[in-house]
Amino acid sequence: MIIARLALENDCDDLFEWRNDPTTLKSSFNHSIVEKKDHNEWFKDILQSQDSTLIILEKGKKKLGMVRYDRKNSFFHVSLNTNPKQRGKGYSSDMLLSSEKLISANNNHIKIIADILKENKLSVRTFLRAGYKLKTQK
Repeated sequence: MIIARLALENDCDDLFEWRNDPTTLKSSFNHSIVEKKDHNEWFKDILQSQDSTLIILEKGKKKLGMVRYDRKNSFFHVSLNTNPKQRGKGYSSDMLLSSEKLISANNNHIKIIADILKENKLSVRTFLRAGYKLKTQK
């Protein structure tokens, strides 16, 4: 069973490693390596943000990855990153669905948007399996 919980300060280093993983960089809109200082500032800000929610997904004692929701007007923009050690195990759609339950518990009638690079076929498949609909491709 996948457990969704809010991120804590001690998750910072894991997310830093996952963010700078070569596969993550290739799949991201921003392909640049993030410096530790910049990541730490971002992480501190995101934990305090009223408009963003950072969720960690776990199975047993293993961290599977993270899902972030950023509120913009009446929508939540979603971003997902799987722990590189847990990739290819079929967790990503379930991670997304588990995180949606947590974010929905505190927000009524949410509308979620995922911006995905069209060449990121794995991510497109993850979101389609989780019930998202493809609207546009760029």
